[in-house]
Amino acid sequence: MKQDQGLTFDVFRDDEDTPAEEPPAEQLEEEGEEGTQRERAPKEPEEKFPKHKYVKEVVREPRIHYYKVPRLGSYLAIRLEYNSCLFEGALDNAVLDYLDVRARQKA
Repeated sequence: MKQDQGLTFDVFRDDEDTPAEEPPAEQLEEEGEEGTQRERAPKEPEEKFPKHKYVKEVVREPRIHYYKVPRLGSYLAIRLEYNSCLFEGALDNAVLDYLDVRARQKA
């Protein structure tokens, strides 16, 4: 398939229209009843997931291409990027990352 066909290649496109990072929120609240300023608790950073495309029901998605008979189900494409897999250490790190993700999912 060509890159402009289907849904999978959308995972590899860089979004040019992504919103710029928001400036950090002010650390001080408005003056309270006592006339003093209090510090806000810092926000926890949100977990960033890999870029992905998820289709709940593929039969209803017009951009899904079937080579033969359409099949029921869902579809998930994930953009995975690795610096290198030329060494055994890189593969070992990938396995450790996978195990870490599974442990966080169970928690």
